[in-house]
Amino acid sequence: MLESDHVLIIDMESRKNKAFRNPDYLLDRVESKMRDSSTYYIIIDEVQEVEDFVEVLSTLSVTEGADVHVPSSNSRFLSSDVVTEFRSRDDEIHV
Repeated sequence: MLESDHVLIIDMESRKNKAFRNPDYLLDRVESKMRDSSTYYIIIDEVQEVEDFVEVLSTLSVTEGADVHVPSSNSRFLSSDVVTEFRSRDDEIHV
């Protein structure tokens, strides 16, 4: 059974989450929420609002216990840099 405290949702469109635009703050907060060895599902909406978001996603993708999901309808994710960076480490789900 999925524990609700193992699902971390960060909506970058919300003004309340402005601090998460700082990559170190975001990574520190996510790490502080990961308290056991279970899988944590990290959903970051509008991740392109985070400074150095490609580096942040790279860090999270190699963080043990982190299963990162990025909803994207944004054209920045179609750029060759992002596609190249995450090739073979992604799954695309059309909704």
